Amino acid sequence: MATEENTISVGSSTNQRRITNVAAGKNATDAVNVAQLKSSEAGGVRYDTKADGSIDYSNITLGGGNGGTTRISNVSAGVNNNDAVNYAQLKQSVQETKQYTDQRMVEMDNKLSKTESKLSGGIASAMAMTGLPQAYTPGASMASIGGGTYNGESAVALGVSMVSANGRWVYKLQGSTNSQGEYSAALGAGIQW
Repeated sequence: MATEENTISVGSSTNQRRITNVAAGKNATDAVNVAQLKSSEAGGVRYDTKADGSIDYSNITLGGGNGGTTRISNVSAGVNNNDAVNYAQLKQSVQETKQYTDQRMVEMDNKLSKTESKLSGGIASAMAMTGLPQAYTPGASMASIGGGTYNGESAVALGVSMVSANGRWVYKLQGSTNSQGEYSAALGAGIQW
């Protein structure tokens, strides 16, 4: 029995009744049936429950929790450290990381290329100096020129060598320059018996 104005009661607190065959409500003020409630509950997001049956407010499982997946649409961009990121933010982050990595790889490639060119120039210089002929008879002196190339780099070398009058001492001075603009020099003396 209803005790308030504008209300209908089909039972009491100790004598409850069930109303069957209730049509689905359409308007905001219509009553709803159990099928509508279940449908609403199935489509809503719910917190997980703990083993003891209480609500776990720190976890939400989407997609039924049986390996099913659920796409969440219209997610705004995360702002704080503990916010979720949306796909656009993730793509942007991946793109920025890729651009940074690509830029560093290009810089490293350029440095390696320059290092390779310098090494090749040094090898060309060494080859040019190695190719310089040497005075070999006692009392003789020789001025010489030589060239070398290695891995696209080139070098030219000049040298002076002499042998002492008694043939025991040999002296040599040489220098080179290469296509990398580097200069090198070497000086040597030896005694033979």
